Amino acid sequence: PRRAIEYFQESLRLADDEWAALTDRQRATFLQGQMRTVKSLERAYLSVDEADNALLVVDSWRARSLLVSLSQPRGADGKDEQLHGDGIDRLGLTKAVAMSLQAAVIFYSYDRSKGSLHVYAIRDASCTCRSVEVTKNDLGWSDQHLSWRPRGIRSAFDENGEDVQRSEGFAPEEFGEADVLRLKHLYKICIGSIEDLIAGASKLLIVADPAAGMACIPFGALLDESNRYLIQRFTISAVPSLGALVHLAQRPDHSTVPLGESLVVGNPDFSGWRFEEPVDDRNRLDRAVVTLKDSSEIKCMITAPCDDKGEYEIAFLAWYEPLNLESTVRVRRNGEWVRAKLLSTPGGRGICSMRFEDGMKRRKVSVRDKCLPDFGIGDAVAILGENASISRPSVEGGAVICSDMDDDGDYEVEMTVAGKTLQGRISGRQLVPRVRVPATAVAYQPSVTNALVLADGFDRYNAEDAGCYATCVVSAPCDANGKYEVTLQSWDDLLVKDDVLRVPHEGRWLHGRLLSGVASGQSQGSIHVEELGEARQMPLDDCVPYFRVGEPVALRSSAEAAGERKGIICGELDPDGTYEVKIEMAESTRYRVPAKDLVRRMRVSPSRLLERHSRPLPPLRCAENEARDVGALLGLKAGDVLIGDKATLPEVQHRMASSTGVVHFATHGFVDAQVGGRSGVALCGRSHDEAVLTAHAVASMEQKLQSPLVVLSACDTGRGEEFAEGV
Repeated sequence: PRRAIEYFQESLRLADDEWAALTDRQRATFLQGQMRTVKSLERAYLSVDEADNALLVVDSWRARSLLVSLSQPRGADGKDEQLHGDGIDRLGLTKAVAMSLQAAVIFYSYDRSKGSLHVYAIRDASCTCRSVEVTKNDLGWSDQHLSWRPRGIRSAFDENGEDVQRSEGFAPEEFGEADVLRLKHLYKICIGSIEDLIAGASKLLIVADPAAGMACIPFGALLDESNRYLIQRFTISAVPSLGALVHLAQRPDHSTVPLGESLVVGNPDFSGWRFEEPVDDRNRLDRAVVTLKDSSEIKCMITAPCDDKGEYEIAFLAWYEPLNLESTVRVRRNGEWVRAKLLSTPGGRGICSMRFEDGMKRRKVSVRDKCLPDFGIGDAVAILGENASISRPSVEGGAVICSDMDDDGDYEVEMTVAGKTLQGRISGRQLVPRVRVPATAVAYQPSVTNALVLADGFDRYNAEDAGCYATCVVSAPCDANGKYEVTLQSWDDLLVKDDVLRVPHEGRWLHGRLLSGVASGQSQGSIHVEELGEARQMPLDDCVPYFRVGEPVALRSSAEAAGERKGIICGELDPDGTYEVKIEMAESTRYRVPAKDLVRRMRVSPSRLLERHSRPLPPLRCAENEARDVGALLGLKAGDVLIGDKATLPEVQHRMASSTGVVHFATHGFVDAQVGGRSGVALCGRSHDEAVLTAHAVASMEQKLQSPLVVLSACDTGRGEEFAEGV
């Protein structure tokens, strides 16, 4: 273990040296890889009973999320100070905080590779770690959201919110039996192993592991065997890391807040804009419908681009979807999985007739409920993600069967991930066939509406970068380079600096280069006319797009030719302002099309795609009442509480810069899992960019925030991943 510790320490030290030179985008990817090394070092420390060191290494690297990228102290040279060399005794200070508050600090670290949840308890001057074996089912408590919320969770309190049975046990009569069992099971996992260590504490400070979905656990509602809620026994607080806890503890104690100098925001007017979020789920971009030989149409996922033979590789979304009269399945009988041949195709309820291989008489069986797929060694399969369904597909990767089914209904599969060959046993229910089909049999149907494409050169992984975008349609699946085809909606969409247009001059079309980008609704452009060697201000309506011969284009909907939109430019712009276009689906068909009736088709990476919600964010009426009540408590005049159209981004930023009181937001919040700095809270404005107060904007304020307390009463502010832990 000691040699392993030295090896992993050196690996992380080298990674630490590289950190300052990385961009935000590189850091996001880098962290995910390094966390595996961190977990290995944690296990090595625990194997020699060094819980203090194990806890510190996990906490310091997990904290390299928003706390590091936005709030890390800067050295004299302006570079980030290294976490492992800042000289702060975080564990010692944490122990001091726990003692001063008569609290227990509980730190959770989930080790996915070993199926263990390490539970650290810091009490008085000691740090103890106990590990709990957990399965994926144990960790599937909320699918990253509070999708289940037990009824009667407030039943232990009276109408004024007072605890009426604190000293007595309370049996939640309104709970369903499943709810009670769930809460008790979570209690055993999260609290049971350290019950003796936290006895006598009055407060729990919880540091959950967001990478395991723990930020969504309702800790206060967990039930012990005496039917007592955890919140009935302890005051409960949560922090994202020990570093954050120490930072909060070291802030000046504000026993009083200047009345009338606070900022309170509630229920801004969201009607003027629509929320935009990255299309970071490839499973939404790769959806399609395949037509089989029997003319049946089945939903599928495209798992590999079109090859030289004109074929796509697809994976079905349920293993039983492509079954036909030639198919065999596995059925559980007498403790074994035996083969059976289908004698009819599954009906709407998935029931069909089949005959067992041992000659048993014909029998009707529910394929969906009673059967498993029959794969042979070498068969190509895909692995469905947990909780995947036809309506919410999630294909995690391709694999190959390398053993027969065992008694548990599992297959051993082999798959290649990041250049490494991995093997493991997977339930047959999570495996679906992968097959190659002609491209003509595949109808591409991505589940992305109101798509936006960002301009080339824009790096959304840099939270400071602001780019322009245009409405588009995702029109073709991923190619061998991992890029999707998008089709713009107008010829003048996404015009940026140095783009070329054709401009009229004395009966000719000259080449004009844009000297600056073109904003939406802009009518004039600054253009350098190449042939004349001079710059001009010109109406954009006088210009037409410039396409090269061989460039893919699409006909605008109003100018479709025989129902076909996609074409290729096969001639230069003529004096009439038209291009000759060859329609892709009809090789011999060519049309002359006005230049402004053509739009670009281009290949882009998924990181350049956003989706704009079809409706504005819903209003929050109760948040408005909350803001008014909080404002009154803080001594604000009713007119000084920012509600509705008063809660604009410029006004909020102006007030924040001068506020020395409490800052309270009661609005919508959201997390950008790719770039933590783009996470934020929703305000009033005319567009997403003009209405969202981002974490990066707060961290970049010229006047540092003077408020002693900031309250984010907003959704998702506790969500996150290893590299972006909440708003």
